[in-house]
Amino acid sequence: MAVEAELKLALPPGEHDRVVHHPLLRRLASGAPREQVLHSTYYDTPELDLLRQGVALRVRRDGERWIQTLKGGGGVSGGLHRRSEWEWPIPGAEPDYSVIDDPEAAGFLADPDLRGRIAPLFVTEFRRTRWDLAPPGGGRVELALDLGEVRSSHGSAPISELELELKSGAVPSLYEIGIALVRDLPLTIENRSKAQRGYAFHRPQPQPSRSAPNLALGRGTPLGEAHAATLEAGLAHLQANEAAILAGNGLDAVLQLRAAMEGLVSVLGLFEPLIPEHAGLLEDLEWLERRLAPVHYWIALTETGIAPLVRACPDCAGLERLAVHCAGQRDQRLEELRQALRSPRQTLLVLTLGHWIAARSWEQAAAAETLEAPLGRRADEALERLSRQLRRRGRQVRDLKTQERRTLRLDAARLRHACHVLAGLYPVPARLHHMAALERLQETLEAMRDTDRATALLDELPAYLEEDLRPLLEENLAFHRRTWLDAAERAWRDQRGQERFWQR
Repeated sequence: MAVEAELKLALPPGEHDRVVHHPLLRRLASGAPREQVLHSTYYDTPELDLLRQGVALRVRRDGERWIQTLKGGGGVSGGLHRRSEWEWPIPGAEPDYSVIDDPEAAGFLADPDLRGRIAPLFVTEFRRTRWDLAPPGGGRVELALDLGEVRSSHGSAPISELELELKSGAVPSLYEIGIALVRDLPLTIENRSKAQRGYAFHRPQPQPSRSAPNLALGRGTPLGEAHAATLEAGLAHLQANEAAILAGNGLDAVLQLRAAMEGLVSVLGLFEPLIPEHAGLLEDLEWLERRLAPVHYWIALTETGIAPLVRACPDCAGLERLAVHCAGQRDQRLEELRQALRSPRQTLLVLTLGHWIAARSWEQAAAAETLEAPLGRRADEALERLSRQLRRRGRQVRDLKTQERRTLRLDAARLRHACHVLAGLYPVPARLHHMAALERLQETLEAMRDTDRATALLDELPAYLEEDLRPLLEENLAFHRRTWLDAAERAWRDQRGQERFWQR
């Protein structure tokens, strides 16, 4: 069994010649490119039993040879696909289970009834042009340009992508080559395998919004490993909700994408000054936040400011026209966000963060003994630092100015994200109430911010739409703001009264 590591980048049609003549290939390629036409048939049962097991069975014709492949497990993070892969030469076009000599692989296909129901499901056919690249840091990377299509009885879809597969050496070299190509070519990260695109014709895969994953860290985990794990989880959270937004599941995923970005910012500075922040990544996350925030605030206006009034007065034509206009503004900002997520800058953001994690770039600025130290005491110190920072912000939320309230909200978010990623280090009863109080504080402060921003958006509405409705809208938003302010006061008192569980 081999563990495959590859980076997939989608390429728009018509850009193929720019890849072939790219200076990077002339500089790094060892030898001439090789071309071949690959025809692959993917197999499964009518009930898609193999898909449910998380594996794909493929038979590929490569010239006069037939290669049977089983792929399974692994995942995608930062655009990097990691999967277990087994390959066997076979005599013909049909699967041959007798050649499977690995116990793990055989386990997926052990049931005779399942093997009897396996049949062709979809095919891929594409022309592959390969280059062997020698990265400056050593090792070997295969760059493949694939052009063709995936076909099923239910439809077809084009294949136009680059694959960077690590043949030897270190994973960061994949990212370095990918980043160099993205700087010159309109490439985007492709998180779906060819098999996933074929399966989509038979079982469309929903792209729901996703909350932040839980981490299995322990007090003895080395600090450097813990930092890498928290960053990988944050990147996975961001990419899952980016995919959900691009797939059309916009509104819920917008909130989760914003949470993912706040989480990454918190994690990047969690162990500072032991592990310095990455200023360039923070700048890129701020760029994305500026595209995300307008969507969030138009959602707040439509959901908080207008929707309750429409429900209370369904026959009010003016309210209905206003609701339609604001929904249109929200959807326009959402489409602008999707364009930003498809942009080269967003692709570079994800690849740069993926490279930073894979290369463990923070190790260059942190002492070795710090990175190898057990996480436990450092986690206690980080939570205490963030808690003291939060407690300095004052005793009464209603006495705070706008900027002071923003600082309180950001400090609450940082402590909450830190508690989430470090939760596994502490007993559940000890942390449960403290984390719940933090969540209420952050959510009420965010609701106040959203209400304030929604009120400011009233100035952007056409006069003919809001002429008689503005007082009603302002009164409704002011009511919500008072409600959230009272809730924030209670949440702040509750949070300040919580025992600091990391000091037990």
